[in-house]
Amino acid sequence: MSAKQQYAQFCAEHTDIPIFSQPWWLDAVCPEQWDVILIERNDKIIASFPYYKTKIKRIFTHIGMPPLTQKLGPYIVYDSNKKSENKKIGYEHEIYNEIIDRLPKSDSFTINFDWKYKNWLAFYWRRFKQTTRYTYMLATIADHDQLMKNYAKSKKQPVQKAGEKFRINFDLSKDAFYSYFTEVVHERGDVIGFSKDFFSRLYDAIYEQKSGRTFYCTDAENNIHAINITVWDSECAYYLMAMRKKEYNTSGGTEFLVDEVIKYVSQFVDRFDFEGSMIHGVEESYRHYGTRQTEYYTISKINNVALGVYRTISSKY
Repeated sequence: MSAKQQYAQFCAEHTDIPIFSQPWWLDAVCPEQWDVILIERNDKIIASFPYYKTKIKRIFTHIGMPPLTQKLGPYIVYDSNKKSENKKIGYEHEIYNEIIDRLPKSDSFTINFDWKYKNWLAFYWRRFKQTTRYTYMLATIADHDQLMKNYAKSKKQPVQKAGEKFRINFDLSKDAFYSYFTEVVHERGDVIGFSKDFFSRLYDAIYEQKSGRTFYCTDAENNIHAINITVWDSECAYYLMAMRKKEYNTSGGTEFLVDEVIKYVSQFVDRFDFEGSMIHGVEESYRHYGTRQTEYYTISKINNVALGVYRTISSKY
């Protein structure tokens, strides 16, 4: 049995492995470019570390994050005999050192760890670096009335008024979603970071796995004010992609859509992750939903001096 087959079996047994580390997700976002390190003791898998290997400028090899993938990193099955903090940390050190030893050679490494994994000392000792990043979460979404009490006025008022003007819709087609998304990206003068084929593959996988839906908000004239695709695993829903047209920035449609999405996914999960952001304006918007700022770590290392020089020069222009 191959490592990927073993890993698929491992994921089936451990349903709390995040969606972004699931084999089907990785098959969708980087089908030929991912692999996994499995740590075993007594013929039993106790930890996994999926990774994505690609090229920078077709020259440098890089282990990093696939598109639209929030986090990867380790998943550890904790031994019930290691309940003390001392034994738990020592156990993590042992696993991480074995993972590092088994990483394929690369010119650089950048992986976002799940927010649950805060001990990165083994990586520090091996000359990796850490950058603290933040996401914004709603830890408990079952009680919608309580959630609304925690919304800032800038979110609460549009939601309260929006019910008279808007309708929530489901299952916008992949072609329509991608068309709307790219139209707004180009309107803003930006470049979309993935192809239509990539998005189509991911969209199909999400629906096949029944792990997400598209949502969109329309007015009485059937104009689409905002769109969103949200995905979920056994524990958490993730606000994966969202977009609205500039002309609807203050319509209240986005706030209405977010609130309706949260209500919808509360039937599946307890937690909602806005997936960031470190961008000032986006961070402020997500914070106003009464979210909790949650830190997670990006672990990185440059192994090739030439790549470090290239990145330094590139950042100046």
